[in-house]
Amino acid sequence: MRADRHAVGQDVALALGLLALGALQVGLQRSGWVALVGVACVALPVAARRSHPLPAVVLGWGVLLVSEGLGHDVTSEGYATILALVLTVYSVARHGHRWEQLAGLALALAFTWVGVLINDPTDVPSLLLTTIIVGAPWAAGYAVRASLERRDQVVVENLRLISERERHTREAIASNRTEIARDLHDVLGHSLAVMVMQLGAADHAFTRDPTRARLALRAARSTGKEAMDELRTLVALFREEPGALGTGPTPRLVDAAGLVDELTSAGLDVRLDVDDPLPALGPAEDLAAYRIVQESLTNAVRHGSGDVRVRLESKAGLVHIVIDNRVDDAGASDRREQGSHDLGFGLIGMEERARSCGGWLRTTRPPGRFRLEAAVPIKVAP
Repeated sequence: MRADRHAVGQDVALALGLLALGALQVGLQRSGWVALVGVACVALPVAARRSHPLPAVVLGWGVLLVSEGLGHDVTSEGYATILALVLTVYSVARHGHRWEQLAGLALALAFTWVGVLINDPTDVPSLLLTTIIVGAPWAAGYAVRASLERRDQVVVENLRLISERERHTREAIASNRTEIARDLHDVLGHSLAVMVMQLGAADHAFTRDPTRARLALRAARSTGKEAMDELRTLVALFREEPGALGTGPTPRLVDAAGLVDELTSAGLDVRLDVDDPLPALGPAEDLAAYRIVQESLTNAVRHGSGDVRVRLESKAGLVHIVIDNRVDDAGASDRREQGSHDLGFGLIGMEERARSCGGWLRTTRPPGRFRLEAAVPIKVAP
């Protein structure tokens, strides 16, 4: 702990002030120039009490020892020299390094004890008095330093806690936004894909089978309405509107049959095989499993070229999801180029969902097929 320029300037001014006071006292007592030199040697080290505290102690208290050895106690010239000595021993404890603190205390005590013993080896009261004179300001400086260090530690710890809290807040916000982005992708992507199929079926049957075309249009309208409802819920969540969590039922894995029915009614060949009954899942696992099925079917519509097989089964404490769809290898590269970004985002989102609840997801590409396998742990819903 060293002083800055402003503090050094203050110490220089203090040292000059003590020198002036000491010189005035020497003049009043008419002690002569030798006494004035002694006062100067004790007062001027105060200028370095913060920048070089140990040399200040050595010089000031060393001059005291020399003056006592010569039979002239420099402290007898007035309070200026006493104050200067007290300041240096206080400062070595307040501003010095640990070894300087101990060395400064030891040297100041040694100088005073030697001075007392030179004059009277049996003067125990003087030894005790000088010990108090040296020890008290040193202890005060040490206590002030310890208090300030504790305060600094508290400030640093508070800043660390604030930074940690802000980091957790940012991570929570980022996590929430990622979750909302996944939901938007899954909900809108699936609904739009189904609507495209339904509208295509309506267009195909418009002249030959108006009734079927009308049913397809109604189905598309229903799909769009459901998508708007889910989108409204997600927007409310993003805005943190009160009651947003309760605006609609949370999709569950058992609702996957509805997804299959939508695609089947739109003309896609989808078959669903389910273990009967599937075990109950916790809310997070149930939603993750549903979204994985939903996004997989959406990818099958966008990038596949034929039948889709969905298998849901439970084994080894996991609910396994297997979705297998046909792809046209001849045109697969073109479709991958057109939809690689969207497909990649969807697969990443599905993998994140599976991992978030302790599950896993992997994909393989057998000849002419695309196969997705995922698993989520079976946790009993509360």
